[in-house]
Amino acid sequence: YKEIESKDDNSDDDNVKVKRLRDFSARFLERVLLLTRDRTEDVCLLAFQLLRAQQLCGLMEIFEESVISEISCCVFDKGLSIDSRTLALSFYIDSAEAFDSEVCEG
Repeated sequence: YKEIESKDDNSDDDNVKVKRLRDFSARFLERVLLLTRDRTEDVCLLAFQLLRAQQLCGLMEIFEESVISEISCCVFDKGLSIDSRTLALSFYIDSAEAFDSEVCEG
């Protein structure tokens, strides 16, 4: 994640890493979403961290509206830890801001 976050668009090696992360993300998205509701707090938190990392790496195209809605519902799930709910809220806010900027540009 940190390697990809600081990528140089002209680097073929970095483009390969981004493609691999995009493929991984798309393939395992449903499983990661299930892990956000895991009973083990650490597993749940790691799932939210992965979703957030994918979002921050510019992989928003893998997140359909239904996925964003599902994650946003986690903000209000009192069964989740505060840390998980905070990551869910950050994810939702950034998704809304990305949507707003697309609407304004389009």
